[in-house]
Amino acid sequence: MNGIGRIILDFDNTLFDTDAFKRALSGALVELGVTREMFWQLYPRVLDHGGERLGYSPDRHAKLLHELLPDVDPYQATVRLEQVLDHAADFLFPDTRDFLSRMISLNVPLMLLSRGDEWFQRRKIAASGLDRFVHEIHAGPEAKTVHIATFPDAPGKTVFVNDHVEETRDVMRLRPDWIPVLKRRLDIPPEKYLSIGMLNFTSLMEIRDYLTVFHATNAHL
Repeated sequence: MNGIGRIILDFDNTLFDTDAFKRALSGALVELGVTREMFWQLYPRVLDHGGERLGYSPDRHAKLLHELLPDVDPYQATVRLEQVLDHAADFLFPDTRDFLSRMISLNVPLMLLSRGDEWFQRRKIAASGLDRFVHEIHAGPEAKTVHIATFPDAPGKTVFVNDHVEETRDVMRLRPDWIPVLKRRLDIPPEKYLSIGMLNFTSLMEIRDYLTVFHATNAHL
């Protein structure tokens, strides 16, 4: 089998508009007296707490805000941040569901691989509704290569869809037999992709069409 054997998908900024989601989080506490500037001031400390990369946590962010602003009730702050989390489906890219529906039609296993606080990432994925589209979900604060090193080989080609260039290069150094597919980031000029040396597309719709043709062409070779 030379067609696609499995597709491993990044979540943030690939299937999910993480920038818009973060903007919503930063505005969720304004009524509690926390400005967006205050939110972002503590954001790096939430991700890397005590010198260890943990990923984002509403509860940890609320507690740090309370230390800076004692009048902020950490419970109420956590509730408001988690209310944004509960509406994660609103932040899926417009073509995400259509893309996943087509990938399901190829009849190959789909896996989500997401870096960050495991509880937060899994709840975000579940709230987005994408957990129903995939066979497996792997999440945690570790680098993606840590998870990938534990994945068994699979028949056919493994496709890795991601938005982060350097992270994808790290994955390909570990698994050079995989097919990397990049979804372009808006903060990287298109001409920068000329020298990347990997397939790259502007949208999930373009990736959908490419993978559909690739699988149909190679599945029975």
